[in-house]
Amino acid sequence: MKFMFILFALFCHCALYCQEPDTTYGELAPYSIGIMAGSNIIYNQSTLEVFPGSPNCGTYEQGISHGMSLGLFGEYAIVPSFMSVSGRFYLAQHPASLTSDDCRLNVLNSTKNGFDTLKLRNQYTISLDRVIADVGLSIYPIPNLPLYTRFGATLGFGLTENTYERSQRIISPDHLGFTSPTDKFRIIEKGNVLANNLLGLNASMGYYFSLTPTLSLMPEIGYVHSFSSLLKNEDWQSSSLDFRIGFAFRPLDAIIKTPPLPVDVPEEIPPPPAIAIINPIQFSQLDAPNLELQQTVITQTFPILPYIFYDSSSTSPRSINSQINPDFDEKLVSSNTLETYNNILSIIARRLQQTPEATLMLIGSTDGKEKSSVQLRKSLALERAKSIKDLLVRNWNIDPNTIIVKGRDLPDNLSNKEYVEGNAENRRVEIESSHPEILNPVVYSKFNEFIPLQQLMQLAIQTDASSDIQSWKVDIQYHGMLLKTIGGFGAPPQFLDIPLDSGVISGIGNQLLDQHDSVDIILYSQTTKGESFSTRTTKPIIKTNNTFEISRLSLIVFEYDQSSLSEKNKMMMKNFLKQEITPESNVSITGSTDKLGEATYNLELSESRAKTVESFMRNIQPNITITSARGIGASKMLFDNSLPEGRYYCRTVSIEVKNPIQPLPGK
Repeated sequence: MKFMFILFALFCHCALYCQEPDTTYGELAPYSIGIMAGSNIIYNQSTLEVFPGSPNCGTYEQGISHGMSLGLFGEYAIVPSFMSVSGRFYLAQHPASLTSDDCRLNVLNSTKNGFDTLKLRNQYTISLDRVIADVGLSIYPIPNLPLYTRFGATLGFGLTENTYERSQRIISPDHLGFTSPTDKFRIIEKGNVLANNLLGLNASMGYYFSLTPTLSLMPEIGYVHSFSSLLKNEDWQSSSLDFRIGFAFRPLDAIIKTPPLPVDVPEEIPPPPAIAIINPIQFSQLDAPNLELQQTVITQTFPILPYIFYDSSSTSPRSINSQINPDFDEKLVSSNTLETYNNILSIIARRLQQTPEATLMLIGSTDGKEKSSVQLRKSLALERAKSIKDLLVRNWNIDPNTIIVKGRDLPDNLSNKEYVEGNAENRRVEIESSHPEILNPVVYSKFNEFIPLQQLMQLAIQTDASSDIQSWKVDIQYHGMLLKTIGGFGAPPQFLDIPLDSGVISGIGNQLLDQHDSVDIILYSQTTKGESFSTRTTKPIIKTNNTFEISRLSLIVFEYDQSSLSEKNKMMMKNFLKQEITPESNVSITGSTDKLGEATYNLELSESRAKTVESFMRNIQPNITITSARGIGASKMLFDNSLPEGRYYCRTVSIEVKNPIQPLPGK
């Protein structure tokens, strides 16, 4: 598209300054025919909701897409050298796209023991292949100059079946992904869509640039406004800015060439003597603290969510990883909760291989709405259970005789069918085992977590008052890896506070070469004269150790709208208390919910869940020190609530235990 724009500008320049003025055209043979190719910038506007019936993520308001066209044209002069009629016939690809960046969710950042805002970009694209007919009137306003303006009507018909695709991309933070930190994109839905015929008006401007007496190159720029919606029964308006290049056969009367005018050659002026250029911006001294990363030893216990979810009427699991890795080790899986869930089949399969006497029961269910009868729904549920069995048998060689499959219309523990999200949670396969250790929690023992103790980096900058700074930029790098960049126009401020992304900064903790390391700070500047400068300094990083060791247990202890503990989770808590609690331990308990339901009710429900856990823990260990037991409702979205597994992991109580680190003997 950029190439087309540059080419068009070049031809317009040549037309205005290079075209021979003594050329006549169109009187003896007042017509032209030719071929034309174009590129389009398509502007889309709409008020479609990102998720119909669920306004949480806003609407698709606008978007830009790019298309192309190829066709034939013909023109006939009705008033020579002034007015002509023309017709055009194109084959065009006119994709349409809408984008919304309004979807934001709060997710837990386990590295900083806090929450980040998950920003999602939702995109809705449609492929449109059309045949376009265009009839118009061209005006040549300047005598003997083949510059024209054209006005026309456009009618387009679909060539093939139109398709659509809805997708999501994670914009920020960088450390989150759908199935892994690098997996930033996923397709939500795709299929066929019904599109309207195109009906619109257009206006354009172009020039016939003579290559030979009978052949011309014709650059043109135009605008098309559509009066019809792209989709049937949906409000989706569009317009386009078109850049076209055509080759036209256009008979000319005569070409009269005039001798060139003499050109005066100016006298050469010697350049001024070179002047030494001094960098106008430097760092100055500032008494600011160094960057300090605190290392904390963490033991994290993640329960396995024994549910695998499905899209409506589908028998393929939604998001779990079914790839075979012969070297798989659950202890090497990322401590990210959803990534642990995505590897559930690998974890269960490896445990079954180590415990061959264990049996597995897979129970499929539906949302009660997917098929027209109970019998058909039970059959669909059974197929879902078989799909998981087939993966375990085919990919991990699990003995099929140790796996039992069942199907039922609705699950026993039913999510609210009044919500779309509740229906998605009911479409699942539940996993049970004769041996509890098959579904035991995944424990990540004693890994290091680094938390930056400073949220800002302070810099002092000295600028030469006589310099005319146009722009500046500061890069913060760690051994060549870019951690942060910030910049602006004009001169930089005297004191600059740079906010630090705790996720990025803490990520370099394991890479520190020693207790003391440093980051590079590079300041770039450019003057209005085009001169570029750079200067650099360093900032020390100090790695310190926390005096406490932290153990965390996240419990999926509750079904939808429940606050009672299951026997399985009671046993898990007993084991956790026995292993992690000492007389010096300090315990904090936090209950939470998903986003479904009213905020006040969710807060009360989360508090009830936290108190239930507190009461159970005090019954087991009466002398335990619990510093807090509170509920936060859905005020902080720990996980992506657009996913069934994300909502289940939000219905949780998190237990955090701080134990003083015992000094080594003789220390």
